[in-house]
Amino acid sequence: MGLAQGGKGEHFPLGAHAAPLTAYDSIEVQTFSVDYPLTPSTLPEMLRPRLIQDLSAKSQPVGSAGSRVLVVRGRIIYYEDSTGTDHVWGPLEETVALVDLVDKSSGATVARAACVGRSNASVSVGIETKADGLSEAVANWISRYRPMR
Repeated sequence: MGLAQGGKGEHFPLGAHAAPLTAYDSIEVQTFSVDYPLTPSTLPEMLRPRLIQDLSAKSQPVGSAGSRVLVVRGRIIYYEDSTGTDHVWGPLEETVALVDLVDKSSGATVARAACVGRSNASVSVGIETKADGLSEAVANWISRYRPMR
């Protein structure tokens, strides 16, 4: 019997939602930008397809169909791997993104959260693990406030 491996995600909403997420017909996922210089360039490329998959698995309507589209945008603001000597939240790896949910037609931000992806064991480290955790955080946040119809 082995240890469970993979990333763990947590979300922390920043303020109240400006509109109910259930008002949107579909969810469009954009590639996250990087504001932290030590972030590997492959992380945003890995994150987008994982997030689309995680949202779809939670029966969220991913795509651009419908009259009201919610856009998921994010900025990676912190990245830490196991090679660093200073660990902000303990000895495991993590990445942090500020994520905005934006009304596509108006460009208005509907909701914002800090989302964290981290390894959950010293044997489950690496970029993939943090991408999995960050994707889980964002998908869980959206699904919490936009329950399956």
